[in-house]
Amino acid sequence: MSVSISIPSSKFLASLALSVCVLSFVFSRPLYAESKRTDARLEFETGYGTYRYEESRDNQVFLDEEADLAGIDTKATIGFMFLPNWMDFHAYGRYYNPISKKGGNTTRVIEMAAQLALRVPYSRPMDLSLVVEQYQMKMHTNNSTFGLNDLYSTSWYPRLEFSLGEGGGLEFLMHIQYTAYTFQGERKELEAGLQFRVPKNTVVAFPYNLFQSDFAFKVEYSHTNIDIDLVRDVHIRIRRLSTKLSWNF
Repeated sequence: MSVSISIPSSKFLASLALSVCVLSFVFSRPLYAESKRTDARLEFETGYGTYRYEESRDNQVFLDEEADLAGIDTKATIGFMFLPNWMDFHAYGRYYNPISKKGGNTTRVIEMAAQLALRVPYSRPMDLSLVVEQYQMKMHTNNSTFGLNDLYSTSWYPRLEFSLGEGGGLEFLMHIQYTAYTFQGERKELEAGLQFRVPKNTVVAFPYNLFQSDFAFKVEYSHTNIDIDLVRDVHIRIRRLSTKLSWNF
C-alpha cells in the first residue's frame, strides 16, 4: 500500500518564503545583535524502542493487520541555527531494526524528516515554535500485503519546549508537539519527550543549549493516526515508546 501527499503549489511556497523574510526583518534585528554566531550540531542517539502497528481496512475484521515490534531505535539529527533565538532547521533519519514474527511478517521501519522551526520571541519560560515539516516513512516487510510501504506528508505543528537547570551541571528538558495540520489531512500525531542532559561545556540558555556538546538520556512517546482513502478506506495507528542515549557533537 502506498500513499503520497502532494507538495504545496509554487504560489503557496512563494508566499511562505515572503512571510519568512518579513518575519526575519521584524524579529531578528533586536535578537540577532545578542549573538552573531551561526550554530550547527550533529546528534546521534540509539536505544531500545517498542513499536505497535495496527491497520484496519474497510471496517472488516478479517482484513485487519497488526504487529508488535521491539528492538534497536537509532536516530541521527543535523541542525542549523540560521538566526539566533528564533529560527532553525533540522533534518533527521530514524531506523527501527525490530523483527516481528506475528503472522510470519518481518518488519523494519525507516523515517526521515526535514523541519523548519519559527520560534515565538519572548515566550519564555516556555519556548513555543511553529514547525513546518516534510516527512516520509517506509516499512520494509517480507509480505507485500502488510504494512504501510510509503507515506509522504507535509505538516504544520506547534512545539512547546521547557528547560530547567540552565546554568547548572544537569539539565532537564521536556517537549510536546501535535500535528495540527497536514495537507490532505492524512496524518495526525502527538509526541512527547523527556531528556536529561549532562553538558560538556558551560550551560547556556535555550535554544543554544541544544547546540552544545553533551550527553543525554531520553524517553520519547508518540501516537500517530493515519487515514487513507484510496481504492479502500484504511486506518492506521502507530504507537512508539523509546528509551535512548544520545551524544551531541
